[in-house]
Amino acid sequence: MISKKQEGRRYINPQVEKMSRAELEKLQFKRIKALLDQVYHVNTYYREKFRGVGFTPDDINSFEDFSEKVPFMSKKDVMKDQEENPPYGNRLQIPREKIAYTLFTSGTSGLGQEVHPYSQLDIMGIAKTWQCKFYWAGMEPGDRVYLTWPIVNAIAGLS
Repeated sequence: MISKKQEGRRYINPQVEKMSRAELEKLQFKRIKALLDQVYHVNTYYREKFRGVGFTPDDINSFEDFSEKVPFMSKKDVMKDQEENPPYGNRLQIPREKIAYTLFTSGTSGLGQEVHPYSQLDIMGIAKTWQCKFYWAGMEPGDRVYLTWPIVNAIAGLS
């Protein structure tokens, strides 16, 4: 149910933005389950990481299962994968020829620079998140925004 306060709100995707909490959680769970299934079947890095803790996507039937069973990754894991399989590691989910942008972390942690390749589809997804922020703030096509924080605070300027 939409509250009176929300009635005047601007929407980019009304079908999703007006969902009940239960409907939204159902959609989120469906999407996370599909993502886990995809990386498990397509990506050797994640498949091996999942198998290493005795996990398959079929083990996930709730957000609680997700929280308890899906293994975490650390920067150390990322760096090890990149060192063993340069330059991107085995985490790459797209063919190399589809890489449109590559982001390097600053390396200021002292643990090395992570390499994150993005496809055009990834870049469009990131742009969509910016679109939502600006639209919900009241901006219209043709308006200008000036981001005045240091580029490093914007995850190297992309997202």
